[in-house]
Amino acid sequence: MSVRAGGGTADSPGMVSDARRGRRTGKPGNHPWRNLLFALPALIAVALFFYASIAFIVNASLADWNFIGAPKPVGLGNFQRLLVDPIFGKAVIHSILYGGVVLFAQAAIGLGLAILVSGRVKFGAFYKTLFFIPVIIAPGILAYVFRRLFDPGGEMSQFMHGIGLGQLWQPWLAYPETALWAIIAMGIYSGMGGAFLIYSAALTQIDREILEAAAIDGASGRQSIRYVVMPLLKGTHAIFAIFGLGAAIGVFDIIYLSTEGGPARATETISTYLFKKSIVEFKGGYASAISLVVLVVGLLLTFAILAFLRERPSRKPKEA
Repeated sequence: MSVRAGGGTADSPGMVSDARRGRRTGKPGNHPWRNLLFALPALIAVALFFYASIAFIVNASLADWNFIGAPKPVGLGNFQRLLVDPIFGKAVIHSILYGGVVLFAQAAIGLGLAILVSGRVKFGAFYKTLFFIPVIIAPGILAYVFRRLFDPGGEMSQFMHGIGLGQLWQPWLAYPETALWAIIAMGIYSGMGGAFLIYSAALTQIDREILEAAAIDGASGRQSIRYVVMPLLKGTHAIFAIFGLGAAIGVFDIIYLSTEGGPARATETISTYLFKKSIVEFKGGYASAISLVVLVVGLLLTFAILAFLRERPSRKPKEA
């Protein structure tokens, strides 16, 4: 660095070249449009496979279309049919019952198991692996295993007869009164490992000093869970509810592989009914209307969950 006559300093040739190179290339924040080029492939994919698909479904829902011939515009006729379709109404009720029971049971079981193995438990790694096994079982295998268990001539039936309780066993999937509850049991078992994994990861983020402080203040284990752990897991509840809601609404594989929506539509859900209307009966317009209704309802429920679990600012007391 050289000193100028006025007392200033002159940069060295290397520093001058670096400054010129910086002006020529620019910093990452100087040209935002260049940064958008990196996100452009993802934006195109989202626009093509998501927003364009929604626009296509909206257009198809307003027509009578069998996937082969030209669509015939019917306006809101498909949505009017949905309002008076008794099978669709039954499918909605079954989906709500399935989603509500399965989500609550999975959250309760997953959180309970996560709390049990959160401390220093002997063979804790073995228990965690055992609880996570249902997640990696393919739905086809799971459906086959449960069909064998619920079958009158299956292994569980033979076991019950062997211990003298055979009169309590019945073909659960064959009776309309019990088929849906058998499917719900399958859903709880298949997803409780995922809930366990989510809550186990969340519990590791809780500072142990908070729990120790609660214990010093005289809080019991149950009180610590209720007043300390549960409020800190509020965000985890929201994440699990949102992802679980999508899984509950879109459940198809275990139901179709087990009962195909029967017997007598007793296990018919929105997803199985949508499949039959689109793939089996070739009613593309009506199936598109069902898809659009499910999309709107799912978005509204997601926003409701986020609004309910949003942190509300505490009100300050008014000064006298």
